[in-house]
Amino acid sequence: MAQLIAPSGFLQIYTNETYAGLNYKNLREIYIPAADFSYEEEFTHPLTNKQIKGSWFYDEGYEVMTKEEREPRHYCIKGKASFSFTGTNLIIRLMLDSGQGTAEILIDGKKPSEVGAYGAVDKLDCDLDHYAFGDGAGMQYYDVLVAENLTDGSHTCDILANNKAGVYFLLGGAKILTREITPFAVRGYHARETLPHNQATVRLVNTSKYAARNIVLDIPARYINRVNGKPFQQPYTVPTLGAGEQLPLLLSVDGSGYEDAADLSIGMTVDYGMKVHEGYPTEEKEVILLPRDQRLEYAGDWSFEELGKEHFLYAHTDTSGDSVSVRTNANRIDIDVETDWGYASLLADVNGKVAANWSLHADETTVQTFTLDHLGYDDKIVKFHTPQSETGEYSFAVAGVVFEEEEITVNPNPNEPPIITKKQITLAPDSDRLIYEGAWTIEKIGSKQVLCAHTETKGSSISFRTTATKINIQLKTGWGSGNIAVEVDGEVVDSIIRGADTGDTSGEQIKTYIVDNFREGRKNVKLYAEGRSYTFAFSKVVLREAISYMHSVEHVPIRMTFDYIKPFGVRYLKALHGGAYEYEGTSVHRRDDRIPRRNEGAKEVRVMRRYPTFALNYSDKHHENLKYYDLIVVDPGTVTRREVAAWQKMGIKVFGYVSFGEEDGVLIDPWDVKSGNRPHTDDGKGVGGYASYYNKGGNGYAELNQCLHDGLIETGEKKCLLGDAHYFTGTGCCTRVCRHDSRTGYTTWESGGKCGGGYTKKNHWKRTGDEACTNEKCPKYAPYHGECPHYAHHDGWGQDLNYTTPDFPDQNGIWGSSYINPLAPRWKEKLSTFYLRRVFGLPKLVTEKVKLKAYTSDLVGTSYIFRSSEYPIDKDEPVHLYSSDGREYRSLAYNFDPTTGAFQVEKEDVEAFGDIDAEITVSYHVVGMAADGVFMDTLDTVDVYPGKAFQQGMAKMINELKAEYPSKHFLANRGFTIMKDIIASCSYVMFETFISEYDWETKTYYKLTDPATLAFNEEIKEQLRDLRRNHVFEVLALNYCADGPEGDELREQIAQECYAEGYLSWSANILLDDVLPPYLVKSDAWKNHIKPGNPFFGDVPAVDSGWVVRVQNEVEICSDYAESNRIWQRLPEVERDDWYEVLRFPVVGGYLEREVTTLAWCWRLELTDGRVMGFTSCDIDLLIDGETYESCTGFAPTAVSSSNDLATDNLDVDGIVSSDRITEEDIFLGVYDNAKIRIFICDYEHPENHFILREGMVGKLTAGKTAFKAEIRGLMDVYQQQVGRTYQRKCRAQLGDAACKYDIGRDTVTGKVTAVRDDGSVFTDVFRADDFFTYGVITFTSGLNKGAAYEVEQSASRNGQIRLFAPPTHEVVVGDTFRIVPGCNGEPNTCKRRFHNFINFRGEPYIPGNDYAVSYPIKTGGNIVPEGQSVRLRSFEFQT
Repeated sequence: MAQLIAPSGFLQIYTNETYAGLNYKNLREIYIPAADFSYEEEFTHPLTNKQIKGSWFYDEGYEVMTKEEREPRHYCIKGKASFSFTGTNLIIRLMLDSGQGTAEILIDGKKPSEVGAYGAVDKLDCDLDHYAFGDGAGMQYYDVLVAENLTDGSHTCDILANNKAGVYFLLGGAKILTREITPFAVRGYHARETLPHNQATVRLVNTSKYAARNIVLDIPARYINRVNGKPFQQPYTVPTLGAGEQLPLLLSVDGSGYEDAADLSIGMTVDYGMKVHEGYPTEEKEVILLPRDQRLEYAGDWSFEELGKEHFLYAHTDTSGDSVSVRTNANRIDIDVETDWGYASLLADVNGKVAANWSLHADETTVQTFTLDHLGYDDKIVKFHTPQSETGEYSFAVAGVVFEEEEITVNPNPNEPPIITKKQITLAPDSDRLIYEGAWTIEKIGSKQVLCAHTETKGSSISFRTTATKINIQLKTGWGSGNIAVEVDGEVVDSIIRGADTGDTSGEQIKTYIVDNFREGRKNVKLYAEGRSYTFAFSKVVLREAISYMHSVEHVPIRMTFDYIKPFGVRYLKALHGGAYEYEGTSVHRRDDRIPRRNEGAKEVRVMRRYPTFALNYSDKHHENLKYYDLIVVDPGTVTRREVAAWQKMGIKVFGYVSFGEEDGVLIDPWDVKSGNRPHTDDGKGVGGYASYYNKGGNGYAELNQCLHDGLIETGEKKCLLGDAHYFTGTGCCTRVCRHDSRTGYTTWESGGKCGGGYTKKNHWKRTGDEACTNEKCPKYAPYHGECPHYAHHDGWGQDLNYTTPDFPDQNGIWGSSYINPLAPRWKEKLSTFYLRRVFGLPKLVTEKVKLKAYTSDLVGTSYIFRSSEYPIDKDEPVHLYSSDGREYRSLAYNFDPTTGAFQVEKEDVEAFGDIDAEITVSYHVVGMAADGVFMDTLDTVDVYPGKAFQQGMAKMINELKAEYPSKHFLANRGFTIMKDIIASCSYVMFETFISEYDWETKTYYKLTDPATLAFNEEIKEQLRDLRRNHVFEVLALNYCADGPEGDELREQIAQECYAEGYLSWSANILLDDVLPPYLVKSDAWKNHIKPGNPFFGDVPAVDSGWVVRVQNEVEICSDYAESNRIWQRLPEVERDDWYEVLRFPVVGGYLEREVTTLAWCWRLELTDGRVMGFTSCDIDLLIDGETYESCTGFAPTAVSSSNDLATDNLDVDGIVSSDRITEEDIFLGVYDNAKIRIFICDYEHPENHFILREGMVGKLTAGKTAFKAEIRGLMDVYQQQVGRTYQRKCRAQLGDAACKYDIGRDTVTGKVTAVRDDGSVFTDVFRADDFFTYGVITFTSGLNKGAAYEVEQSASRNGQIRLFAPPTHEVVVGDTFRIVPGCNGEPNTCKRRFHNFINFRGEPYIPGNDYAVSYPIKTGGNIVPEGQSVRLRSFEFQT
């Protein structure tokens, strides 16, 4: 039955969630964002075969719009976009703005109107002015229904834009409406319904042209109506929901005290209106459509306002061809239209054919009803429109003007008044009394050769002076159709309506028009064509429609999950000596429902630590994911100070990218991104007139295939060191490269072009970005070395054929950047004053005078351009442009590229301000990141130029720059040849591409397996190990793999290898233009690489030991464990689960709630002989309960193990041997054996406030010369009885239960059986990865097994195959529907990789207990540190 109604005819179900901006999610649609389309900038039009070339652009939304309105968009002037979809309809989401362009749309290669699609749209229009949104409408996103009633199945869509310069087509995405309703998941909390997270909005929107009636909603009783704070009425009924109307349901749920998830679906029955169908209830009714009704579709320039005495709302237009359409099955249609003098006609089309032509001309303003009747009840499109403008609209031909004038003569009788007689005057076209203006022709026309004056030009007029009060105007028929205005002394007093005169085109008829009631006296009369009137204004359309109704029973699936509210954490935590911590307390009454966070009932503080992470991003995209990382490297040209400050506030260390060994070029044309790059000119003192700091050979430079015996390498002389006659003496070096290749041949090769020998990449031309062709098997192979028998491969790093261009700097053939010379003083100066200033400095205000230059391009047409003297520009800071006389340009009048400082100003604005030849003023801020450090890239240039002076020069330059910025961190990328010379200046070292690599030709990622490469990388690893023994720095490992799931396996291998070395690891795509959320660390392999001899960080990974990369510690306030098992204090937008526990202690008394806490650790030791010894971490002795606790000498607990049964709570205590109290002799004599020990914390300002952490007995005790370790056995040691949960490797929870907390609702899918196999397994239409549903549950929702649930033994992606552990009770047949939820085998890897829920894993895959770091206060001397090593304490700065 549902097939009788198109998907758009059902109630659309919108939620409060959005895809982006104001694009709300509809549970009855499939959304395809524009990012999923494929794009072509050069294409052949499939219908016209015309070659079109353009460019596509992308951004996250137009910055002029508010952040709430912005949506990602793709836009172009010319370009092609394509995508595939499945469904019977298509909606395209456009961004509309005034004056923007159009695009053709094809479905399956044809126009929508040609494939039988109902209501088809063949052209997508982004011009806001062509939509009847009314006055004041601004730029916005808009859904255009392109086609309905397509054949059900897969389709392809092509969008073809071909606009003029400066006019853009702007694309947001595509939507396909469905009849099915997708589940709506709401994530709430165990809290009252007033919590915003426990609220949702569902809007039932009628997008049909028919009303829906008898709507009955079965809303679960747990829902509370936010309108009145009461449950919804049962049942909730709505008599009628008209076309375009909507019903909002403001839902809220009390989640306190309930289960973790609940099915809160809403039942719905509706009578849907539809076109007439036999067998369904049908009625005829009158439907009134007012001008703003959504069923009316406007085309053209329409406006809405109240007119007439009654002030009815009218829609009106004055433009020819404008139309209003309605889709209807009405048998009769009435339309109320305003008529008036001079109005033209109104045409009515039915399905494209003219059905009526009504004249709107009337003697006075009135409203008239026009009717179309007997149309039948079939679906149709009725369009009312004004006539199209016609040629000859301003043409008219005057044969003469006739009028009577009074003639005054003198009376012979002087006593009588003058004699007045009336005389008829006829003015022929050539009369001297007629004054012509404009383009006129006076000639005899027609077979009768009537003399006429005629014109076809707008604005042409004919004038004469007269005293007549009435005139007759003789016009030739067939000469134009527009109205003739009659003007008297500058005021229009009448119009000649010629609408019916167009039939005769022979020019033989003369028609006389009378214009009278002129005032007395002499006057000037002017006649001119004013064109036709196209005024069309209507107030309502009345449809007599027949409507059938279909009864539908529907189900809106809503599942709500309830999480436990997380508490706030303590702030300003700082580690003290003796294992104590200092922090600002937190109130147990603190709450904030916006986050939400609550500290009610807080019992315990946990100190957490995790493995730090880093990421690189050189683009201006995906910055939102950088907040998940601890150290980030960004390009100064793509960020702003505001962004950097926000990251730093979150504790992230920000590094600015600077290339130290190479320099990117600049655009040849800064306003054309496709113009190509060239090296910087700078001081112009270098090779080819470029910068003096560029290289051209020398310093041991050799091309990749240069001969070892070429004198250019060692001495710079162009000769063969062996004196061989084969030596190449021309421009270039002696190499085995083929002469048919060139230095810049890579671009031609990659695009499929030919080499000088006529070959392409498909046959004999073999090369890469740096290495030219050396294919000896090529028939035309002609090496530069002339088949020299003494050729020996040098294996240099330089680009092949570099020497063939002696007037061009050396370049990196892959990236097109130019190698620099660190020995050139200008390079260090530029680094310090230009590149590093932008990294370390703050934004700098620049105000300067600039001269505009006219610029024309295919992209934007003609505009005016200039370039700022400094760049990049901080786009978050204000930019102002002032005219030569001080007036400010509007913000939309110009745009600029922040990276290059290239400005473009609209031609119209420049001309309006008169600034074409004048100087204007621009004000902007140069980027200043105020970053924490600099990322020094391309240091391996020292391997391209292996000369000793070159390498020493690079190292010296880096060390001197570090001295200029002593407080900033320097991060070196590779450059291992000089690493030992610069390591003292470096806080971090990046080791790049030592595990994986990218093949530029095959576009694939692969793990390195070449033995020579692996051996070289192993040498680097050993070099780093040696350096880390004597220097404190961290190693950042950067490798490359695919971003998507196809890269997961390689990403896992990379991570594990890096963590085993103690490196921070990150894997990215080769372009470094995307940042995924971080790979979560679950491995404890870092424990195998603890730095020896460092008692402060004995159980912390090596990467944590030297530098605080971010807030590497986090605090947890834990409340009732029955409610929350894992609760973190963190930024609300940053959620991660790779933390491991270091320390916990309880929240007690009021002293933990103060702004600054005064905590101290205390140890009480009661010996078997009755003596009591007390120690504290406080720097003064404390008196507690009458006992003295001495400072400096003490204990520190490690490896705390706790359980909730009667097992022993054991812990180890490390202590420092002191000759004053604890001596080595007493330890060996057993003085402390079986001594009672109590460990507690106290407030040293108020020692009576203390809380016991552990009590037990001293067990095994071992000692060395300076330290001892004691085993502390818990009070329950005597029982040794195990109860409760046991340790096990697999998870104890069931998938989706309260312990697991995983929301299986998002993975629950519905489907139907497509085939039944002999072995009992079934094929379905649900396709997921192999084993996705293994161990899950399938519940049949139809058929003989309806309501029955069965466990899944195995699932396979192929054909959606599902095998059950036990056969169903009843027969399964094709078409049976079901609901299936995934399963879990309890393995840690499954929990981590498939469900990303390892934080809730209820097993112990890594059995060892929790360790934490300690330090030891002693009376004399400092902490024990191996000789020659420095101590660096961690500072604990927390996220706020």
